[in-house]
Amino acid sequence: MVREEFVAQFQQYSDAHQALQLLKSEGKRRILQQARVIGATTSGATRMKDLLESSGAEVVLVEEAGEVLDAHIVTSLTSHVQHLILVGDHKQLR
Repeated sequence: MVREEFVAQFQQYSDAHQALQLLKSEGKRRILQQARVIGATTSGATRMKDLLESSGAEVVLVEEAGEVLDAHIVTSLTSHVQHLILVGDHKQLR
């Protein structure tokens, strides 16, 4: 009986948590859709790839570009990107 109650409560929590995550994601999506330029680290851009794709952003700014592999930058790009700006000091960007 306690186990069934726990399972039911856990399922209710899981459903509420999933609904909250969807609301947060939609809020972020709406904000990004209004942005003309989005700046991110490659790890941040990769983590938010779905949000970046839905934003339709045409310009992406990557900081510390000389510290990451080209493959990490390329995988964070979306199909909408027309301009990629790589930021790093002159010794990094060779």
